Amino acid sequence: TARQMFTKITLPNLKPILVYTLVTSLVGGMQMFDIPYMISGGTGAPSNSILTIQMLMYNKFSSHKGNIAIAGAIGVFLFVVTSIVALVIMRLLRDRDPEGIGRANVRERRKYRKGAARV
Repeated sequence: TARQMFTKITLPNLKPILVYTLVTSLVGGMQMFDIPYMISGGTGAPSNSILTIQMLMYNKFSSHKGNIAIAGAIGVFLFVVTSIVALVIMRLLRDRDPEGIGRANVRERRKYRKGAARV
């Protein structure tokens, strides 16, 4: 049926492209700075509803006190969160080997190598 063709043929072929698109969109979204900064004038107004992590880091770094340590901590936090979410995306969309076909192929290759080494 059409549903079986989509789930068993089309979707598995689209998985690598889907992983790439989701991870790059995630990184791009986490680095959002310029548009919210221009809209809110750099303050995140009204009521910090437009404040992004990048804007917070920029404001902490460039304030009159210049708290570089907090800006650095925010950057590390952003890196850790982005990495974890990207790994979750890659883990959820990875190719699975339910029948152990990959292991059987490895065993066959080892047998072939041992036989070829004797000749």
